[in-house]
Amino acid sequence: MLAVRVLRVDGWSDEELRRTLSGTVRRIVRRLGPLTGRPLGGPAALRVVAELAHHVGAPVRESWPTVTAGGLAQATWRLRRWPDPQTDAARGLVSRLLALPATATTVSLCVGPRTDSAPVPAGLTVRLAAWSAAELSAAERALRRLAGDLGADVRRLDGEHLVGLAATLPFGAAPASTAPAPAGLELSLGESGLMVGTNRRGGAVTVRLFRPGATRLLLVGGVRAAQLIALRALALGARVVVQTAHPRVWEPFVRGVGGAVPLIPPRRPVGGAPGSPLQPLLLVVDAAPVSPEAGPEAPWRSVLVVRDELTPADSAALARADLAILQPLDPAEAALAGTALGLGGSAEWLTRIHDDMVAVVNRRALRWALLSPTPIESQLVGRPVCR
Repeated sequence: MLAVRVLRVDGWSDEELRRTLSGTVRRIVRRLGPLTGRPLGGPAALRVVAELAHHVGAPVRESWPTVTAGGLAQATWRLRRWPDPQTDAARGLVSRLLALPATATTVSLCVGPRTDSAPVPAGLTVRLAAWSAAELSAAERALRRLAGDLGADVRRLDGEHLVGLAATLPFGAAPASTAPAPAGLELSLGESGLMVGTNRRGGAVTVRLFRPGATRLLLVGGVRAAQLIALRALALGARVVVQTAHPRVWEPFVRGVGGAVPLIPPRRPVGGAPGSPLQPLLLVVDAAPVSPEAGPEAPWRSVLVVRDELTPADSAALARADLAILQPLDPAEAALAGTALGLGGSAEWLTRIHDDMVAVVNRRALRWALLSPTPIESQLVGRPVCR
């Protein structure tokens, strides 16, 4: 998230400030180029602020050591001394902070305003959130160890955690320090989401499985591929529920993950807490030949419908799906998929891929991926071949 602020100078009206801000934002979007930045409207911006604060409607409460919101204990630290700017580790500071072992980590880098003579000031604030005080303490130890290794120094904002919370939200606040940031500070923007597999170059093929709206997925292939996706969703912190007419097929998988995935009969309500940004819900519907009835759509809830084979009765559901994951198909199935998804001549390749490959189709964009299970995934799921 990039927040831009214009400063008021005596004599400027609100309308002049708005025009200046609008022009600045347009120039920034052009300079971002291939990153395809887009301004957020009012409702979307408010939703993003609430999500970043982990605010779900319950009161936000501040104590001396933490601030609590959404059931999470949160604490904030401010960088008092930047690490040695000559080292690669220092330039990768933000990426290393985002990898701290917390339920959620938010890093805010505030830069400016620029003056003619002095270096551009920069301030960095990091907020860690965890479900328990013990988990938060473990994350703090990792943060202090990282800062010490880099020669940096951080100060915990005890008694000021609401101020720290505000400093880590996209309000365009002024930096808390006047020290310039290291030259060449890396702010990497990598692929995010659930990893479906790897491409031919070994890079990750990811999908946006969870989002503020509901997401509909259809997988044609084997139950093991669905179990692999469910396992990777669990690794993202999601709650997974399986609605199945074949419980015996799923029971070994459920035992392997320690009972973390409940099995319910077709058409039974899911129950439990609704999906949220930190704990979205994945409902796996493996009920063929029963028509899937996954209940009403809801934010941060994804429904994965599993089909052993693709029939004409599935064409409408496939066409409506936000995402389709296809293991090898026979020629008749490939023709159905090609028509429903608008794949054209590429549909023929669906009959030629290997058993451990999938086609990932999103808005007619077609990507190929090797499922590439890890040793632990192979132990829990087996080889994810189709049918």
